Amino acid sequence: MHKVTFDEIKLEKPEQGLEDLQKDFLSDRENELPRLEKAILDSDFTSVSAIAHNWKGFCKPYGFQLLGELSESLDLASKSKDSKMCLNLKQNINSYLKIKREILVG
Repeated sequence: MHKVTFDEIKLEKPEQGLEDLQKDFLSDRENELPRLEKAILDSDFTSVSAIAHNWKGFCKPYGFQLLGELSESLDLASKSKDSKMCLNLKQNINSYLKIKREILVG
């Protein structure tokens, strides 16, 4: 599993015209984390897959490419009902979002 770094995340750029929406996009993903965590802990892999599938579909235009990759891995892990991998990926997503907040907000 790829561990994301500050330098990699700092290189991510949104598509033109979406720069001002990055902070809202970040907040929305952060607000969804408790629902994602609950779904993982409840072994509700249908919900985990739905969240991950949505994220992987619209991360890249907003400059969250690595989150899209993590979400794709999470979607695959949820489809194979791998709770441990889902939890590990959720932790990586948490770390990613913390670093992204530091970059975008300071």
